[in-house]
Amino acid sequence: MKARPCVPLGLLLFAMPLSTALLAGPGLYFKEIQLAHDRNEGIALADVDRDGIEDLIAGASWYRAPKWEKRPLRELKQDKEFAQNNGDLALDVNGDAWVDVISGSWFQPEVYWYENPGRDGLSKGEEWKPHFIGRLGACEAKFLHDFDGDGLKDLVLDSWEDKAPVVVYRLTRGPEGPKWEEHKPGQSGAGHGMGIGDLNGDGRADVVTIRGWYEVPAEPFKNQPWTLHQEFKLGHTSTPVAIHDVNGDGLADIVFGQGHDYRLRWLEQTKGEGGKRQWNEHLIDEKLSQAHTITAADLDGDKRFEFITGKRLRGHGDGDPGSHDPVGLYYYSWNAAERSFSKHVIREAPGIKNVEELQARPAVGTGMNIIVHDLDRDGRPDVAVAGKSGTFILLNQGAGGAN
Repeated sequence: MKARPCVPLGLLLFAMPLSTALLAGPGLYFKEIQLAHDRNEGIALADVDRDGIEDLIAGASWYRAPKWEKRPLRELKQDKEFAQNNGDLALDVNGDAWVDVISGSWFQPEVYWYENPGRDGLSKGEEWKPHFIGRLGACEAKFLHDFDGDGLKDLVLDSWEDKAPVVVYRLTRGPEGPKWEEHKPGQSGAGHGMGIGDLNGDGRADVVTIRGWYEVPAEPFKNQPWTLHQEFKLGHTSTPVAIHDVNGDGLADIVFGQGHDYRLRWLEQTKGEGGKRQWNEHLIDEKLSQAHTITAADLDGDKRFEFITGKRLRGHGDGDPGSHDPVGLYYYSWNAAERSFSKHVIREAPGIKNVEELQARPAVGTGMNIIVHDLDRDGRPDVAVAGKSGTFILLNQGAGGAN
């Protein structure tokens, strides 16, 4: 585990339209801690050992807070380019009060949950036992959400294949243990990219895909298909996109990147004649490549959300536009008066040109998950990421670089 000192953030701005660009104000400082340098792209947050402090889970290992001691979790096969992990999710699957981990691979159709061995097993460094959930095929990403309000989160699988349905595994528990019931409510297709959030304001989370959004009914698992509203096209977008009211008008908007190309944008939801829903597209950053995952959080304590994203390294090897551009992690803050975003650099490093350099040089980028949480318990939210160039914690030091 390596720590690096605080570095002042570079500041750039991308506005809507570009002619209204303003100089960005001071940004935050972050202290960098490197946890690993491998190909793993998944990371999750949970109190693994039930000591009251959230730990980090990243691929083959979990990292015990507050010193981030590396502990074994499972074997994770990897080659020079990929690890067999398209994202980690933390959930107490079997109801024993010990958090488990859900994971799958890019190249194998099976999805598993890994059972936490409990206090004795953790102290002995035992590997977590895998349990089969189901098969999807070409799985791009995974998400958790309690769609039916039964208190148990359901597992949503997103395929990069446009015609593959949205698959939801409903978790139930019984005398024989946990059970995963497969449902395919999104029959009209999934595609590369997804987000979960309430788009129509009915109090229920909906599912955004590349060609529109699925309206989740009050009884989501009654074998009826979810209605697809084909109101926009996002392209091969982020996993997830961020669903949030950007401009404070009470309507949910969508912030999305291109997972394998340039551009970061947002769709502004408006109401037209007769209350008809409309979407207006705005450019945020035309120079950011491979923004494969986005999350929203209040990093600076101003009661307004920032949008955190970065470059996912070598998603398609050398084949993506901007593959060799600088690698970094960024946050974008909204200026309501000017209706524009400011870009703040958390970390940025020269681009990684090939697989050999990837293995030799760690750098902060993104994978499939971004964690935002007060990891050092100083009152400021921190960021944790895992990508092909390493797993890192970025401790938020505030605008003045305190501590």
